[in-house]
Amino acid sequence: MRKEKLLDLIGQVDCKYIDEAKVVNKNVYWLKWCAAVASIVLCLCGTIAGRNLYQEYNKEVSYVCLDVNPSFELCLNHQDKVIKAIAYNEDGQAFLDKIEYKNKHYENVINDILHHDEFKKYLTEDLTITVVSKDDAVIQQNIKKCIESVQCDGQVVCSDMQTRKVAHSNHCSVGKYIAYEELSQYDQDITLDDCKGMTMHEIYEQINKHHHSSHHTNENNVKNEDQDDAHSGHHNHH
Repeated sequence: MRKEKLLDLIGQVDCKYIDEAKVVNKNVYWLKWCAAVASIVLCLCGTIAGRNLYQEYNKEVSYVCLDVNPSFELCLNHQDKVIKAIAYNEDGQAFLDKIEYKNKHYENVINDILHHDEFKKYLTEDLTITVVSKDDAVIQQNIKKCIESVQCDGQVVCSDMQTRKVAHSNHCSVGKYIAYEELSQYDQDITLDDCKGMTMHEIYEQINKHHHSSHHTNENNVKNEDQDDAHSGHHNHH
């Protein structure tokens, strides 16, 4: 009798522990499942955040275009770092292949370019650097300091996104496109393709020639008008 009670008691204890074990196993399973889901969610969030950071870093917000004979453009992100460079002629591509520019601050890149032995030979010509940015005044001022450090007579001008977009769609640098627009005011036969094959020195030489010719013509017109007025006044006097 005692033996049967003992066995019955043992059975009750075993059942109790088995039930508790089942509950514990269920809780462990639930915790593991929650941990797995949380891990997946964190991975997804991390991936999305990482992708957003990558896209934000590689978003182009400003442009610095250098034109002399090589024509190329530096594309800057919101940190003012160069994330890409675009060559607009063979000389531009050949030069870009010789320098390190990616993920460097634009001032450092500009200084490297201006002090590069391959680029120094162009510093005696008409160097034009065009800035397209919301912060164009700041960038323009910083680049002017870079130019002064090499005692170059280059000019730094500013343009807008729309002009840059039109120039880029025609595979032309914004600086050369602006020079073409100025020259086309004097010479209606000139084409953008003509200017794309010219150096900035050649384009400005044509502009200056037309400007000088136009100025000289205006002076002659003024002299003739003065002479006519004087001649008319002389007859009126008589």
